[in-house]
Amino acid sequence: MVSYFVGAERKQKMFVDFEEAYAEAKGASEDVNNGETTNINLSNADRVILNHASEAVRPTGVPLDLAAKEG
Repeated sequence: MVSYFVGAERKQKMFVDFEEAYAEAKGASEDVNNGETTNINLSNADRVILNHASEAVRPTGVPLDLAAKEG
């Protein structure tokens, strides 16, 4: 289970797969740390894909959206 707050609202999500839960928790913590607490609705699979893609391009220093345009 992943539990976090968006503003005053508590969010809780249950996962069977640890990797999906980890991606959700990591995404939520990054959003909170960056002051981006607007909640977007991504499926668990999309969140995992987004997390993997972001990690893959991070060493290049190129933002994910620009890397996707170059591909």
